[in-house]
Amino acid sequence: MAGAARSASASSGRPAPETRLSIGQVLEQLQGEFPSLTISKLRFLEDQGLVTPRRTPSGYRQFSIPDVERLRFVLECQRDRFWPLKVIRERLEELDAQREQPPGPRAVAATPHGRLTPSDLAKETGVELELITEITDLGLIKLGPSKRYDASAIAVVRAVSHLFSLGIDARHLRAFRGAADRESGLVDQVVAPLRNSKTAAGIAQAQARTEEVTGACLALHAALLEDAVGRLDQ
Repeated sequence: MAGAARSASASSGRPAPETRLSIGQVLEQLQGEFPSLTISKLRFLEDQGLVTPRRTPSGYRQFSIPDVERLRFVLECQRDRFWPLKVIRERLEELDAQREQPPGPRAVAATPHGRLTPSDLAKETGVELELITEITDLGLIKLGPSKRYDASAIAVVRAVSHLFSLGIDARHLRAFRGAADRESGLVDQVVAPLRNSKTAAGIAQAQARTEEVTGACLALHAALLEDAVGRLDQ
């Protein structure tokens, strides 16, 4: 029976349930979906009690597949729902009490991470290379010194491609870049004092605060846009 289970796992391409990953391997698995994720942030989430990886006798962390799914759930709640850590912790406690796992399980598969060439970005988003060039010319995504894009460009390209399909003209999208740059300056003002820390915990706290303030700005922007659109029918 156990052999059959192992065979089924191998044939499906999913990691076996007993698979253990180092913190570096966890970062590699999740960074494509969460480009700003760092090892310091993973350690911070552990310090906050949101995940408890097993430790080897020499002290190295070993994350199970459920640990990775738990981290993904935490990161998705921060990014997509703008939940603070206190609310996420309460939700995890509810799930634990019910002996449930966070949404999933999903196989821990390779995801885009690091930096992407224009061709890589076009392939990942399913658009023509010419559109990548156009979006770059609009200033919505930027090539780095190595002529590559950050993984965060994936979400931008997909959103812009969708807006184009809805009939939004390219010239109207420059305003999004300007608004984002202004709001990032506001986030920087709030978080700047925390960036002076030299400890891993302090750095992780600064990153967590950055994400929290960013989430609050996004929530306000969405609420104001919804209100403005609602007024069109009045």
